Amino acid sequence: MQARLAGKFRQSAPTIENNTIMGLTVAGWQLARLSASLAPTDTGDLAASITYTSPVSVGLMRYSTDVGSGIKYGRFQELGTWKMQAQPYLRPATWLLRRQMANTIALYAIGRGRGVLGG
Repeated sequence: MQARLAGKFRQSAPTIENNTIMGLTVAGWQLARLSASLAPTDTGDLAASITYTSPVSVGLMRYSTDVGSGIKYGRFQELGTWKMQAQPYLRPATWLLRRQMANTIALYAIGRGRGVLGG
């Protein structure tokens, strides 16, 4: 009985892992979208430059995705300088979505994430 259960888990582990990767991708997209809407707009370049990366492995069944801007002044907008007050957009978006992103990843991991984005 134990061997049978272990065998079933081994077969489902890749499915859970793949679903979790998909959930992390969706969570990254959600964070990038909200960050772009919160970014200060002068020219709109900062908001347009906010992207997310596909999840990459950072260990055994551990993955990471990056959300941010490639524009060099994005860091200064987020953190401020001694001459300019911060106008954060990534940290507030992360704070607002923290539970939703965790739920999205969990729903995908158990195979129930298809409806998260209305799909």
